[in-house]
Amino acid sequence: MDRKCTSLIYAKRLPKAGSANRALHTSALLFGFFVALAGCGSDDPDRPQQLPVPASDVAQVAAYQNVSGAVEYVGDAACASCHGELVASYQEHGMAQAYYPLTEAVRVEPALAEPVIDPNSGFEYTIVEAEGTLWQEEILRDEKGAVIHRLRRRVDEVVGSGSAARTYLTVENGRRFELPLTWYTQAEKWDFSP
Repeated sequence: MDRKCTSLIYAKRLPKAGSANRALHTSALLFGFFVALAGCGSDDPDRPQQLPVPASDVAQVAAYQNVSGAVEYVGDAACASCHGELVASYQEHGMAQAYYPLTEAVRVEPALAEPVIDPNSGFEYTIVEAEGTLWQEEILRDEKGAVIHRLRRRVDEVVGSGSAARTYLTVENGRRFELPLTWYTQAEKWDFSP
């Protein structure tokens, strides 16, 4: 074993549980362990070594045009002029349609009458149809069953190709928020978002 290690790791009896010094003592031992581990090395010649990156390579990376702050999205048409077949095939792939506004034309999921209930918090989640669109509704009831909290958020955008699932966003004041329920396409059911 060709290992060089200049640090010594030792174990010392810890103070009794609940004493003020136990946490500090445990932290000190863990810190010492990691310092000792860092001081250990290997003389194995097959082990890859980290080498500094030459300054010329760093300059070359910065020379790529797509990392400049002035770069803007040019759209599919710019690529299609040279790579038409690739662009056309990608446009047919589910991942090319993985983010878009929810409209009646792209809607595949039904409303949800029976709530999905979080067993830890007791919150109930349903999907309701109102005002020509879907809304996710969050409800909390007291021990007598009376509603003490109700929050309704409009389903504005879809994330996911739909081949496995579709997750939803609501947009409020220019910010996007993930909604708690996801439509799982293959199982054809609503459940909590990942």
